Amino acid sequence: MAISNPIQAFMNHQPEIKANSLIKQVESLFDAPERDEFTIAKLKTEAKQLVSTDPFNGKILLGKLAALEHRINELRSHFESAIKLQPNNPIGISSFAASLDFLGFYSEARELGEKAYKLAQGDPRYLINVIEGSMHSGRYQDALKYLKKWDALVPKEKHSIAQQIDQFAEFLITNDISDDSVEMYQQIVSDLMHDSKIYTFAGQTDILEDEDSACLSIMIKTNKTIEEIVQLNIKLAEIIARTELPENLTDHVNYVFVTQN
Repeated sequence: MAISNPIQAFMNHQPEIKANSLIKQVESLFDAPERDEFTIAKLKTEAKQLVSTDPFNGKILLGKLAALEHRINELRSHFESAIKLQPNNPIGISSFAASLDFLGFYSEARELGEKAYKLAQGDPRYLINVIEGSMHSGRYQDALKYLKKWDALVPKEKHSIAQQIDQFAEFLITNDISDDSVEMYQQIVSDLMHDSKIYTFAGQTDILEDEDSACLSIMIKTNKTIEEIVQLNIKLAEIIARTELPENLTDHVNYVFVTQN
């Protein structure tokens, strides 16, 4: 019988330990109020070094760092390389989805998130991304369906946005508005944002009601000037006017750009 070498086993485990440490550091940057160029450069050097011993996680890290720098082509290249190395590993696909979602590529991110969830065979950790990805892409009714799966898998842990999803999905169902039409509207907004080099922003979604009507309002808060925001809303209105969207959609769903303040 072969005797295991504890030193060799430890050495073999080192790349994984290093990757986990770097991943935690990179993930913390996604919630930072401002981009930390020095830390990103430092982590990028370490991620490149990791590629030689752990190419899968090294490429994932480089993809995440590219997302923080809004380097879209670079992001795609790194994640596609990682997924090619381990095509059936849901971690790579889910990480790709999360990075695209961070930059506002919601529909593509949702599709990748669903693929990762299927590969993970129902692991609820991957279901979280699918629920949020469905909501971000405008598919609130799909989000509600996935939320019910979440409740069945993790009955003691209520999802943080469960009440919002239920409220918004019910509003759309009541007004006979499909997920497909809302996602189409959302995609128009995302395309306009990317054309305007807007990748990170805050959002707020509410149902606004008065005596005669109700509307699902999605406010997109950006750091653009008031003049730039006015122009964005004019461009959006022009695109909507020449796009054949269902009338009940534009009557009951409204995307609008606003200032962050």
